[in-house]
Amino acid sequence: MGTEPKSTDPDSGRRPAATVHESDESAVNEARTLGRLLTFASLYPPNHPLVAEMAGNVLQSVRARTNGLRIEIRGQELAIGDQIIAVQDRDVSRLHGYLSALSIAHIEIAANASTTELYQFASTLLDAKADVERSAGFVSFD
Repeated sequence: MGTEPKSTDPDSGRRPAATVHESDESAVNEARTLGRLLTFASLYPPNHPLVAEMAGNVLQSVRARTNGLRIEIRGQELAIGDQIIAVQDRDVSRLHGYLSALSIAHIEIAANASTTELYQFASTLLDAKADVERSAGFVSFD
């Protein structure tokens, strides 16, 4: 259960990208946890226990990977390695939305990243998105 054979796409002759199955839940959890960190970073200071806990959870996942964590935007989905993550979860959707709004194709979090660096990344991402939203407004003068 959780694995299915990959078939070849008859039009391109290539195998389709992997989809998320039960055994790939760790990738979904990594994206979800990073999305939650964005929420907490927008509400609380860096020394707040919820922010520290979320950042710690993200870094624990990152450190479990040999080369850190790379998350890519692939259209309406996220990819971690060869695992495609559908943007159906609220927290995953938040992460996808922030990266997409800023035209960020991918992010990489090094295995040796610190909690402070991760919070700074989240804060910078939030600030940049807020700047884009402010600049996207339009006022009409009659």
